[in-house]
Amino acid sequence: MYFGIDYSMTSPAVCAMDDDGNLKGMMCFAQRKRELKIQSDLLEILEYPSVWENNIERFDMISDTVLEFIRKHSEGTGEDMVFLEGYAYGATGSRVFQVAENCGILKLKIVKAGYPLYMIPPAQAKKHATGRGTANKLAMYDAFRKLYPEIDLVGIFKTGKSDNPVSDLTDSVLGTFAGFCRHLPRDRSACD
Repeated sequence: MYFGIDYSMTSPAVCAMDDDGNLKGMMCFAQRKRELKIQSDLLEILEYPSVWENNIERFDMISDTVLEFIRKHSEGTGEDMVFLEGYAYGATGSRVFQVAENCGILKLKIVKAGYPLYMIPPAQAKKHATGRGTANKLAMYDAFRKLYPEIDLVGIFKTGKSDNPVSDLTDSVLGTFAGFCRHLPRDRSACD
């Protein structure tokens, strides 16, 4: 199984993909209370942790949730791969350190759990999905819909293509697909 993570402090998203490029699950945190009522076999929408003593506790809870999703969808064959979107370098000031701490805790947990971890630069995922390393969120969503026309995240969440969690799920899926196509040692026909 292949896992893609678009990781952030407020709106992380993760997906699971099989050897044929089929999505087997997606998980995100609700951005609006109404999203907690959405029912889907493919999509888990969780309530964001609301109480924590400090940021380290917060980061620990978020990373535990992501790792639990990976464990739940892992085939246990030792062939799982985790693809984590690299830093976008948009943070400034003390937020830079919080982003790094949050991501570092997740990376440590993934590696300690025995999953191979690969970083996917955002520009690489964008280029793979759209042909342009500078593609915007709208182009990324359109690329997602070409790959998975049966999954209408905008319709499910009743929000825009560039809004969270739609853009986060889109990035997690397209990052997984880019990593899947880059690292898959077998038949790459799903990448065409």
